[in-house]
Amino acid sequence: MRKPPFVMSTYARREDLLADEVQYYKAECERLRAALEKIANVDYRGNRSQESIIAYKALHDA
Repeated sequence: MRKPPFVMSTYARREDLLADEVQYYKAECERLRAALEKIANVDYRGNRSQESIIAYKALHDA
């Protein structure tokens, strides 16, 4: 996993760095959502596993 861009070298670049940080966290959220969707969609011979039920609930509660 890539580290977030927290280091601010100059005050003038603060907005750019904050925009980069927001973009980083949006990408992380999408990556985690995709992983939860994969887990939630797994069906073991007609029965959902406990993990897929938890992932399904997490997706729909968010």
